[in-house]
Order: sequence, then C-alpha cells, then structure tokens
Amino acid sequence: MTSKEKTVQPPHDRYIEILTKHDGVDLHRCRAAAHELGHLVVWRAAGFSVAYAEITGHGPSVSGVAHLGVHKCESIEQARAYLVGLHAGEQAEIAWCEQNRMRYDDAAAEGDMERYHDFRKRYRTTFPASIRLADLKTEARIAVRKKWPMIERRILDLAVHGRVR
Repeated sequence: MTSKEKTVQPPHDRYIEILTKHDGVDLHRCRAAAHELGHLVVWRAAGFSVAYAEITGHGPSVSGVAHLGVHKCESIEQARAYLVGLHAGEQAEIAWCEQNRMRYDDAAAEGDMERYHDFRKRYRTTFPASIRLADLKTEARIAVRKKWPMIERRILDLAVHGRVR
C-alpha cells in the first residue's frame, strides 16, 4: 500500500442506524423530544396524570413541555416521584445524546432546575433535606434506563408531529 492509499473503515452499524432513523428530522427536535418524553413516561409510571408532551421551534431554539397540570404532593413518596420525573427529562436527553454521539448541553435543564429549587422552597418544611439532588438524579437515570425502549419508540413521533399524548 502506498502512502496515498488509505484503508477506508466501514462506519459503525449503530451510526448507520442513527442516520437512517433520523434522516430528514431536526436532531434538536429529537433531543428535545427525548427530554420531554423522559418526563412524561417516568411521571406516568409513578402514577401522575400527564396530559401531553409538546415541542415547538426548530434548531437550537427548540423548546418543549410535558404538561403535568395541577398536582399535589401529599406524601414524601409522591414528592420524591415528582422530583425524579422532573430530572428524568435531563437524564433522557443525556441518554439520547450519548446514543447519537451529540454533545449534551446542560442549558436544556435550566427550567427543570428552577422548578426543582422552587419545589424545595415550597415544601422545605415537609420534604427532607436528606434527599439530595444527586440521589434524585441517580433515581431518574435508573428510571429512564428502565423505560428507555418506550421513550425511544416515541421520539420521532414527537419530533415530527410536535405533540404526543
């Protein structure tokens, strides 16, 4: 082999699958869809009623919401489940980014972190301070891994249509 000849390595099978699966779909919308579906699926698994998940916009300015509606946390278990679902969005987005070889931008979770801090202030007298943010994120990561096939199946639907129930 001369110095000008190069061995071309075939792309990784998973990479081909990713390109085929997301062909023509805005990857920012897919990433936001994973995030919102993380909330939706984990909250529903915990018994919360989530009306829908929705994303709007395109490119880096895409945004989304999982509409939980009015909820009351009447026990520590319910509060913990709510906060785990709140952090499940970020964990699902991280998983999607890793799977699709994209860099995760933690700015996507800023709104969730604001809601987390507001919740902790509102329930500071009833929700134990011993439950740490790191523990909640670990629980969210585990919940997302358990539900990943369900989340992943719906990502393209939400990315393309903008709303799922």
